[in-house]
Amino acid sequence: MTTGFKARTTLANQAQTSLDSTLEKRSTSGGTSRRVLRELKHNRFATIGIVFLTLVVLLAIFAPFVTQYGPHDQDLLARLQTPSQAHWMGTDDKGRDVFTRLVYGARISLFVGIVGTVGAVVAGVVIGLISGYYGGWVDQLIMRILDVMYAFPGILLALLIISVLGASLWNLILALTIWGTPTLARIVRGTVLSLKNQDFIEASRAIGANSPRIILVHLLPNSSAPIIVYATLSVAGAILTAAALGFLGLGVPPPTPEWGAMLSAGRQYLRIAPNLVMFPGLAIFCTLLSLNFIGDALRDALDPHLNT
Repeated sequence: MTTGFKARTTLANQAQTSLDSTLEKRSTSGGTSRRVLRELKHNRFATIGIVFLTLVVLLAIFAPFVTQYGPHDQDLLARLQTPSQAHWMGTDDKGRDVFTRLVYGARISLFVGIVGTVGAVVAGVVIGLISGYYGGWVDQLIMRILDVMYAFPGILLALLIISVLGASLWNLILALTIWGTPTLARIVRGTVLSLKNQDFIEASRAIGANSPRIILVHLLPNSSAPIIVYATLSVAGAILTAAALGFLGLGVPPPTPEWGAMLSAGRQYLRIAPNLVMFPGLAIFCTLLSLNFIGDALRDALDPHLNT
């Protein structure tokens, strides 16, 4: 009986020690935040990316105040004009101001990319946590379903979903959510598999913590670094995929301005009005490049192997 009491006492002490260590690590989260901010501040490319994205977001939000035209205003007498003082980026084949449509199109492209990524992150995190923590037949079933989804290239899977459901804003977001879920689910699953048998998890079980508490309080916060990095880079992938679908005519239906659709509409006038393709293409390129700069900086700041 004395031996059993000593064993329980020892286990409790070990559990308390492990939990104290976990709390000490959590107290350094402020240090992690400062390190991330310092990395973003001193990384020249990340600073450029943040400044450019901030400018794009502000232009999208205050679009009615930065241009005197509406996104659907037509002037057939002024069609296919080159950039001028009246039309900074020229006009398209229907006489609509390209700058105006580019600014309003930023609303659609950013909204689709961010909301589609948020949906993929939520679904991927939930699936990855369940699969990695519970293991067994649950893990096998989930992984086989994800393998089936991986059998389709990402853009083809999105094309299939849009073709079945029809072209609309919310169907496009759904396609991007499904497209991004498998990769994040595997990332989270791998992280959980490496964490769930560590001492602080065993200590939590020893003091009576149930599975939901372990998942939400311990596993999820310790899996946040790869989630944040992947989400940042995934926004760029979602914007590019949305633009590709818009270019193919399977994105947001016209006449709503969207960068990919603007590229598609301007390609037939490439010789006589290259500005119709150049400016939407530059908007897509610079936005994706900025997001990649920020994602790389976050990876450098959050990766423990790069900070040792």
